[in-house]
Amino acid sequence: MPPNPPAPRRGARYVSGAAVVVLFQCAPLGIPWVWTADWPVTVQTVVSALLALGIPEVGILLGIALIGKSEVKRIWRITKVLWRRAFR
Repeated sequence: MPPNPPAPRRGARYVSGAAVVVLFQCAPLGIPWVWTADWPVTVQTVVSALLALGIPEVGILLGIALIGKSEVKRIWRITKVLWRRAFR
């Protein structure tokens, strides 16, 4: 049996997860291209809906999976502290 590959470094996981989230959140920018394409209206509607509603959510889930549970908890803690400071 081959040895297990080394686990990715924490920093690399964070950067790759953040990159996935950012790239998938840019998916709605492709909607104007879809409507200029010579496709049937139903296909344009379905693809636009996926670009606006489906793909960004999948990207968030993938990004969270890449970042890891402990890092996501740390980000939430920091966010909550900043939120409380902003609205005191």
